[in-house]
Amino acid sequence: VPWNTVANAAIEGVPIEHGWAVDAEGRDTVNADEVASLYPFGEYKGSGLGLMVDVLCAMLGDAPMGPDIPRMYGDMAEPRRLGGMVGALDIGRFVPLRRFHQRIDDLVRRWTALPPSVPEKPVLFPGQPELLERESRLRDGIPLGLNLLREFGELAENNRFMPLFEGLLTSIGTPHGPHAFSRPATIPTVE
Repeated sequence: VPWNTVANAAIEGVPIEHGWAVDAEGRDTVNADEVASLYPFGEYKGSGLGLMVDVLCAMLGDAPMGPDIPRMYGDMAEPRRLGGMVGALDIGRFVPLRRFHQRIDDLVRRWTALPPSVPEKPVLFPGQPELLERESRLRDGIPLGLNLLREFGELAENNRFMPLFEGLLTSIGTPHGPHAFSRPATIPTVE
């Protein structure tokens, strides 16, 4: 689960699901305000991948690693000194590009034809959930919770912008999750 999903749940004051994150003592928590770390994907193998990322990105770049990385939403005036690594492969040196593209297309076809373990959830390839979400957000808008909408309204007011949601927030009601409101058409536009 992305960290932003937990941050949105904290803003909206709604619980997260079991198995997403742990508190400062390493215990599973559903309270987004108590989250100290997200669970690694893939259990111990996922932790191993995380360790490899620390070696390649932090140690090679002499940047903070693991628990030494400053909090994402801490003091914005303090540089985080994050490390990174970029790698590139010349695929044509391994296999002809046309053959590689044909095999990738075949791999995606086979992958997406696999029977799902949960019938309602199709087998997706890496990046496909984000592509589907992009289509949904272009069509339906970006989900925003009530408290985040209020923060936007306060920012606009404090910076002397035209009111964003005049009268709307008091008439919406109570959110029912971290992504309770998502239809931008319900937000009045300023001509």
